[in-house]
Amino acid sequence: MKKLIQGILAFLVLFLVVGCASGNQTTSSGQSEEKVYDSEFLASLGEALESRWAFSDSTDFSESADNYEKLVQSELDKIEDYASKKFKDTQLQELAISYINELKKGIEVADSYGVESFYLDWHSHQNRRTELLTKINDLSPIVVKDESLLKELLAQGKEVESESKKDQDIKDLVSTITFTQDVEHSDAYTKWYVATVRNTTEYDIGTLGLTVNVINADGVTVETAYANAANWKKGSENFFEVMVTTGQNFERLEVHLEYYTAE
Repeated sequence: MKKLIQGILAFLVLFLVVGCASGNQTTSSGQSEEKVYDSEFLASLGEALESRWAFSDSTDFSESADNYEKLVQSELDKIEDYASKKFKDTQLQELAISYINELKKGIEVADSYGVESFYLDWHSHQNRRTELLTKINDLSPIVVKDESLLKELLAQGKEVESESKKDQDIKDLVSTITFTQDVEHSDAYTKWYVATVRNTTEYDIGTLGLTVNVINADGVTVETAYANAANWKKGSENFFEVMVTTGQNFERLEVHLEYYTAE
């Protein structure tokens, strides 16, 4: 009986040791480390893409709200749980969460199939999705069976990423524009405001249009003026001029980008 009790106790000790070892990892200092899921997420993302492609290429797929939703859901099913997982690479974690959230937005867009704005909204969603995939792949390569299809997807993402950077650079340039009054050419009825701005971007701007709102002390737009530029080469300066005819006093001018072309 004594040997039997000793055997049971030995088994329980072994069980506890193995149980502890199978949980969180333990450092040399004896502190436990929470498991990270970087590699698991990347593997699941590859599986998610393959699942999506399999459905989109199947004879079951035709354009409908349900099928567009299934298309996105086929990815979400594989990776949605990683939104609450811990990653070693915080940048990868942020991108993973952003990608999962973008897929959730894709579900919302899919539900709007049939309305006039659907294809524009779906295109915007796809652009954001491929841009995020490209950023993820730049950190750690995504492994899939069909590498040629992934290559096409990432090429689209690179193009979107490049256009996003250009768009932000142009907006940043416009945000630096400050108009000052040209007192010499202004009078009691019309006031002229001017700005000389250097194109500090890496792009040659073919055309650029600005809306200049005249804002009073109550924050109300009392007049709108317009300014533009053409053939504005990088490194060169452009002269902007607007005329304000309102007889009311105003507090400030707000400059907004309306359109541009740039290469």
